[in-house]
Amino acid sequence: MLESKMRTRENFRAILRIFDIPLMALAAGGLFFLSIYFIVVQGRVMPVTRERMVEVKKFLDRQSAEKNYGDVYFLGSSVLLEGIDCDIIDRTLPHGLESYNLALMGAGPPQWLLLAPSLKRIRPSLIVLCADLAGITGLASIPEDGLAIAGWWEFVPGSELNVIGAYLSEREYKTLHKLRLLHLLTFRIFPIGAFDMYMREVSRPDLRYEGYTTNFKAPWVRRERISLTATKRWIRGKLMDVKVQTPEDMAIEVRIMQGIIDYFREAGVKVVIVLTPVNPLLSTDIDQGLKNQVENSLTDLAGQNNIRFFNNSNLLPEEYFADYGHPFESGRILWSEVLGDAIHGTLLAAAD
Repeated sequence: MLESKMRTRENFRAILRIFDIPLMALAAGGLFFLSIYFIVVQGRVMPVTRERMVEVKKFLDRQSAEKNYGDVYFLGSSVLLEGIDCDIIDRTLPHGLESYNLALMGAGPPQWLLLAPSLKRIRPSLIVLCADLAGITGLASIPEDGLAIAGWWEFVPGSELNVIGAYLSEREYKTLHKLRLLHLLTFRIFPIGAFDMYMREVSRPDLRYEGYTTNFKAPWVRRERISLTATKRWIRGKLMDVKVQTPEDMAIEVRIMQGIIDYFREAGVKVVIVLTPVNPLLSTDIDQGLKNQVENSLTDLAGQNNIRFFNNSNLLPEEYFADYGHPFESGRILWSEVLGDAIHGTLLAAAD
């Protein structure tokens, strides 16, 4: 009898040992995902470029909660980030309105789509879509980590997913729609990226990242102009990028801009389009036919929608740029003044 009981216990222990490895793996996986959650989601240990994306969404949610309606919002890439000072813009706006620079590095029309639902809720007086030459001629697809952020922080609510999703690629739509656990898995790369960005900041005094993530007035990063030799090297690289871009890429970007215009029009929100300043050094070397195609496409888009198009591509001389394409302090001041006056006129015309 005793021997039988001992044999039963041994068999039970043997059965438990079978589950040791799966249970250990499950515990390790759970600890891994918990670590990512607390480090990245709660602790916000991520590259500042990605943290800014989260902060833009939080800022728009606060604007909605506090019913701060009717302001002016700029959407664009790093050209806008470096090039527009909203404190200057604010001095030109009527009725005490304010403006906000929501630029994200590398962002084009697909990324703007992700912010559209939050922007619609705060009923802006005007949305300013700032298209840059390099961005509009190529397909600015949304990186997977950006889609993971948009999915986790619910940039696009379920009720809007089909509307916004109609303008996303199949990959972008599926990634945005992934399980939240899979978004956490994508976040695993963020701590290393945050360390890399930190090392870049401390080792390069020409970059300014302090306050960058929550600065929606003048979030510029560059403190100094780079050398002419480095600028020309950058331009050679950009020209190589442009050569592999196709008319179909630009057609997709323009189609998405049309979708954004339609989306805001249905909500009663006015939109204007801006072609951002182009460094004359780049403008000289780039295919003029391509530049004309961009200008004509945006002119046609604005005309078809009865909205204003401001072509600022030839506004700034070379010495007003920090590098191949980003305005520097003098360029930022001049462009902000010129665009501020244009926006003021737009708002006054809309009020009549």
